[in-house]
Amino acid sequence: MAAKYKLRFQKKPTITGELIARSEANGVLRGSVDKVRRVIDLIRGRTLEEAMQVLYFNNFAQANDVAKLIKSAAANAINLGTVTDLKQLVVAEIWAGKSFELRRAQPGPRGKVMPLRKRHSRLFVKLSSPLADATLIGGES
Repeated sequence: MAAKYKLRFQKKPTITGELIARSEANGVLRGSVDKVRRVIDLIRGRTLEEAMQVLYFNNFAQANDVAKLIKSAAANAINLGTVTDLKQLVVAEIWAGKSFELRRAQPGPRGKVMPLRKRHSRLFVKLSSPLADATLIGGES
């Protein structure tokens, strides 16, 4: 149990740079946090174009929701006027957290009621421009 805790909460490397845009989705993603983290671990630190390709060819159900969130962050960057070319954006920071949980009941054996928990996730993403001397923080250089 302790090894699983260490793996889940160890610090992830992030790229430092000028913050361009950010986008949030609070409590709107259907699916558990572990399923969403499977997807976002694939795209952390990649350019926007690479991240969208990885999400497009991914078979996980949460990949579509994560792609929508990243498109929203890119649109925020354009609307703010901080970027003109989307090729210069990098997924600098992305994480998922727990949100609310719908509790339902399902019939079980011998007339019992079995609990059914429908979990939801909260996502946060930051896009930034890569620096020529981008340094990794919290990870190995």
